[in-house]
Amino acid sequence: MNKILLVLLMQGVLLASVAALEVENFLGVSYISGGVGIDEEAKIKEIGKHYSLQVLVAQQHKFLSDVAITIIDDENSLVLEVQMDGPYLFVNLEPGKYTLNAGGFGESFSRKIRIKPGKQQKQVFSWP
Repeated sequence: MNKILLVLLMQGVLLASVAALEVENFLGVSYISGGVGIDEEAKIKEIGKHYSLQVLVAQQHKFLSDVAITIIDDENSLVLEVQMDGPYLFVNLEPGKYTLNAGGFGESFSRKIRIKPGKQQKQVFSWP
């Protein structure tokens, strides 16, 4: 009986975690962050395939979380500032040029990216 209850509780926690994925908004830019656990990873990838930017953060083949991301547009205006809730971040950016910054765990990265119409830009940041 206790084993069944434990399994049901664990399933409930996993389902609640997957259900907690929500599209958020920052200055009119929609994004979604997460991907912790197999079910949530599958769900965020499904939702995220329609977004123009995918960011993945990892360290030595292990997924990370709590990475600070900022995106600046070509006119030097802040487009997004977010603390990632998991290893994946999907952002719906308009086509154009941007600077993508990622920071955490004593490291920071900066990349120039270009979002093209109808294509998803994928960026992977790997910590040593």
